[in-house]
Amino acid sequence: MNVELRKNLGAYYTDQIVANFLAAWAIRSPGDRVLDPSYGDGVFLVAASNHLEAIGGGRSPAIFGIDIQSQAISKIAVPKSNLVESDFFRVEPSELFQMDAIVGNPPFIRYQRFNGDSRKAALKICRQVGADLPELASSWAPFLIHATRFLKLGGRLAMVVPAEINHAAYALPVIQYFLDKFSSIRVIAFRQRLFSDLSQDTFCLLADDYGEKCRSLSLLVANGVSSLPGINLDNGISVDVEAICTGKRRLVEYLLPDESRRVYSDLVRGTKTQRLGDLAEIGVGYVTGANEYFHLSKPEAGYYEIPNAFLKPAIRSGRQLQGIKFTCADWETAAKAGDKVWLLSIPPDHKQFPKAVKDYLEVGLADKVHKAYKCRVRGVWYSVPHVYVGDAFLSYMSGNVPRLVANDAKAVASNALHLVNLRRKANHSAETLAALWHTSLTMMSCEIEGHALGGGMLKLEPSEAERVSLPLLQPNFSKKEIIRLDELLRAGKHEAALDYADETVLIGKLGLTSKDCIALRQGYHHLRTWRMR
Repeated sequence: MNVELRKNLGAYYTDQIVANFLAAWAIRSPGDRVLDPSYGDGVFLVAASNHLEAIGGGRSPAIFGIDIQSQAISKIAVPKSNLVESDFFRVEPSELFQMDAIVGNPPFIRYQRFNGDSRKAALKICRQVGADLPELASSWAPFLIHATRFLKLGGRLAMVVPAEINHAAYALPVIQYFLDKFSSIRVIAFRQRLFSDLSQDTFCLLADDYGEKCRSLSLLVANGVSSLPGINLDNGISVDVEAICTGKRRLVEYLLPDESRRVYSDLVRGTKTQRLGDLAEIGVGYVTGANEYFHLSKPEAGYYEIPNAFLKPAIRSGRQLQGIKFTCADWETAAKAGDKVWLLSIPPDHKQFPKAVKDYLEVGLADKVHKAYKCRVRGVWYSVPHVYVGDAFLSYMSGNVPRLVANDAKAVASNALHLVNLRRKANHSAETLAALWHTSLTMMSCEIEGHALGGGMLKLEPSEAERVSLPLLQPNFSKKEIIRLDELLRAGKHEAALDYADETVLIGKLGLTSKDCIALRQGYHHLRTWRMR
């Protein structure tokens, strides 16, 4: 299968060791019937066949597969009548036997490609069984739910699942559904990624005893694929079912060392912390539709003689966030380096233009900027919407450290950054908020509430950022403390800045012990290392 077709189908083929492990866990009796609802290259069919033979059962008659694209399976003699060529969401359980075990790796197709009739059918099925998934759900989520419909009471499901089950908003109904349908669930995370060519983590999901509410949920950590055969499934970390079901906690917290998890849990569920969303609203920056045209460097603005009345100072990258504040001097430094530091900003109802602006709009027309999608669909192509000055900036995606920086320069920001606006009831200045951000507590909270992308990038969606925990602190920082923390951050001394903030805030003003701070720092390092591995 070529790469483009694999991508369209969401096909990422599973290592035989993983398939063997999942099949051996799920298939327990010689008479078990087994279904792989997306059999692809047949790796799970092979695993099921071999395991059934090993425990004295018949081979092919008990094995079934469904796939949207039929492939010749020469490795095993599965009867052709047992292999269904169809979109899985078009197959009803009544068309097959009830299964004792479901095994496989569901296709991972993001919502942009997972569309049309297949999406409608998938979401309809989920609604029918009481799992109301949003339109933005990727294909694996309804796939898992539909797969359970083929199980008999007491059956098992063993599948590879993307790490999005830990953080995606649309995954919560899936989690709630599984916790309502299986009495025992184990999740296995891996220090070494299962798929080296896939930009995100994957877990193994082992769901047992279909038809009963969950009484036991645990997380296990395996080094890699080769360690699966010897893993002790009884040595998992017990997970709070209620907290996971209600979205109050995420599975990633259970990757933490015990002491780190205890200190963090006590803090965020006590009276000494607050969520960023309690202090500020988080919004996305503007979208121009044609960045190179709408952003100008100082020389470009001078060349076209565009008046300052039609320009706004802008910031376009999280790399420009260095200290506690983004200042006018920082903006000037970027300007001198030749960065595009101006945004062309024209109100949609503006009618009178200087000749220089008219000429520059003609340049845009000549370059067909007005035909770019975002420009084409808005009322006035040259008027960028949603441009406003926030109190602070927050990095959207971070390679190393997520940064929150006060907007001292009164600049605007593109959607490469989030805009932070203090709530009226907040007693903090933007500078204080930025200082509160740079503690081991908040850095660890970012790792828990955000999620990893390819290459170890940490992404914080607005809703995730609003869940990040900060120290509860009423008095403002002293000017001396702000200056010192700013100096350390600008010098790139991140660990020293954490030391200073932990000592000043967590110990000096929140009353934590040095031991507590060490546990928080270790937890933060542990999760960052996990993300960047």
